[in-house]
Formats: sequence, C-alpha cells, structure tokens
Amino acid sequence: MRVLKNFWRNACDKLLFIRKGFKTPEYVILGSVVFVATSFLLFYLIDLRNLWGIRDWMFSLERVYFYFTYTPFFFQHYGRNSGFAEIAQWGLLASAISLAFLLAGSVKSRSVHLSSLCFLLGIGFVLMLVEDAGNLRHTLMSYVQLAAGEPDQGVVGTLFEGIYFAVLGGIPLYAFIRYGRSLREYGRAFMYMIIGFVLYASAAGLSFAGTAFQMLLDRDLYTIMGDIMISLSLRLGDEALPALWESWNSGNWLYQVGFFLMDSLIEENLEILAGAFLVAALLTVKQNIKA
Repeated sequence: MRVLKNFWRNACDKLLFIRKGFKTPEYVILGSVVFVATSFLLFYLIDLRNLWGIRDWMFSLERVYFYFTYTPFFFQHYGRNSGFAEIAQWGLLASAISLAFLLAGSVKSRSVHLSSLCFLLGIGFVLMLVEDAGNLRHTLMSYVQLAAGEPDQGVVGTLFEGIYFAVLGGIPLYAFIRYGRSLREYGRAFMYMIIGFVLYASAAGLSFAGTAFQMLLDRDLYTIMGDIMISLSLRLGDEALPALWESWNSGNWLYQVGFFLMDSLIEENLEILAGAFLVAALLTVKQNIKA
C-alpha cells in the first residue's frame, strides 16, 4: 500500500512540475493532441465497436438530407472536406496567419530577419488556408487532366500536383531556411516550427504519393496502406464489422473504406497537429518578446 502511495505521489509531483512549464503555446499543442486522440477513440468506439448502436444508426440515415456526399462512418464525418477536422485546421491556420503578420510588423525594428520570416510565413499560410478550405488543387488538376485526356490521375496530373505542392510548401520552407535562425533566441519556437513543418510535409507527402499515377498503377499507395488499416481495424472491431465493410466496399467503388481511413483519419489529424505546432511556435515568439 505504501508503494502505491509513493508511486501516486511521485506521479502527481511530476505532472505538477510539467504543468508549471506550460504556457499558452503548450496548451495549444496539448489541446490538439487531445482533439486527435479523441477522434481515434471515437473511431474505435463507433466505427469498430458500434457504441450504443450509433454505427447502425448512421447506416440507417437517408443521404437526401445532406448537402455533401454522405458516407455512414464516423471517421468520414470527422475528416471529410469541410468536416470537423478541417474546421479545426482552418482555425489553427487563421491563427497562424494573424500571429505571423502581427509579429512581422511588431518586430521589424527589433529584427529584420524575424520580421521577414514572419511575413513570408504569413503569405505561405494564407495559400495553405486557401488550399485547405477550397480544394483549389483538385479544381485546377481537373482542368489539367481534361487537357491531357487523363480521366484518372496519370503522368501529367501527378506532375502538376507535384509542382503545386512544391510551390505551396516552397514559400514557408524558403522563409525558414533563409531566416529560421532568428527563432533560436525565442525558447522553444525553433523546435516547434521544425515539428510543425515536418508534420505538414508528412501530410502533404502522403496526400501526393497516396493518389499519384492512379491511371498507371493497379493500386495507389492510399489503397495499399488502407488495406493495412483495415486489417488492424478488423482485429479490434466486433464480429459484424468485416461483413459490414465488405458489403460497403462492394457497392461503393468510389468510397472505399481503406482509402478514406488514410485520407480522412490519418492525413487530417497530421495536419491538425502540424497547425498546432506552428501556432505554438509563433505564440512562443510573441510571449518571449513581451517578457
């Protein structure tokens, strides 16, 4: 009994010590982690275990009530275009834009390099928000594929998408390479910015590679990785899950479960975490300057 009390006391002391080091940037990161963890928990409880019959209820709903293509999965409600995950991303990106431009003006007399970094980051974040909110890439690529005669994404469509991502990510990447050293004097800002960039690059890389060369390949990367996700999910799910997902896949070729597990659950959560770390980096700079 004494061992348990000592363990609990030590654990509480460590948590209190960690919490004392928390400021607004850390709470932004913690909030995003909790948000993402909750999405995976609800995916497990609803999509895999049919908590309180919610999964059956979603399958019973009529699609005519929805202004978007309805699919009866929690992870699709969560991660679809303009879904809950994307709304969270828009809020984070909008916050990053506001902070970046605010800092670009307020630190100009203090550090030209930091001001330039923040200004270019603000421009890059605006373009990222436009892409996230408007799916501009898909619209432009549709016309490119029309001109190239590619009903599915082939060489031309994939090359266009690669160039698009290079331009979209090139502005903030150039800013960080050129002026990123100016963040080193602002506590954890430099580390948070690197983590945010790595997470966004991972999400963008998955998005690009996940559907690349669909016209030439029998199965794209998202389908292959989605099959792995399905195998893992079936092990964790209830007895009715295999037949349910197999029946859905056989009747809905354009909305395969495996593909959208990657697209709506994995990719979108990576972007939420990435946005949180970028906001945390800029907040850290702001707080250090104020201090």
